[in-house]
Amino acid sequence: MNDPAVSVVVPVRNEAGNIALLVSQIAQALDGRWPFEVVYVDDRSSDQSLAVLRDGTRDTGCGLKAFRRDVFLRLPYFDGLHRFLPALVRREGYDIGYVDVIDRPRAHGVSNYGMWDRLWIGILDLAGVWWLIRRKKRIPEISEE
Repeated sequence: MNDPAVSVVVPVRNEAGNIALLVSQIAQALDGRWPFEVVYVDDRSSDQSLAVLRDGTRDTGCGLKAFRRDVFLRLPYFDGLHRFLPALVRREGYDIGYVDVIDRPRAHGVSNYGMWDRLWIGILDLAGVWWLIRRKKRIPEISEE
């Protein structure tokens, strides 16, 4: 992994509901421009901020992701889904595991993605995912005795 060129330091106090949205916006703004890191500083939160910062996704911008097929098929479909897979899998109640990968330079051609050609649609998708996560209703388990 390359050392980050940009470090974004975010103070957090009772911001559990805003953390995922903010990190996605930071990633959208910086991804592809510079290697970056986001450093959260929890300032004695009394809500679930610290827990949210801990079950988080360290590199949702990485193109390589693997999921159980049955979990993937339960996710809501929309264009741009790939940007939000970790958040949506967490929404379904699953934990995320991480395996380091080595980013390799492109062998042929040029990237098909850039900052400006995907920024606005990404922001709209982000708003939709934020809504989906906040509106998730747990289906009660029914058991017969």
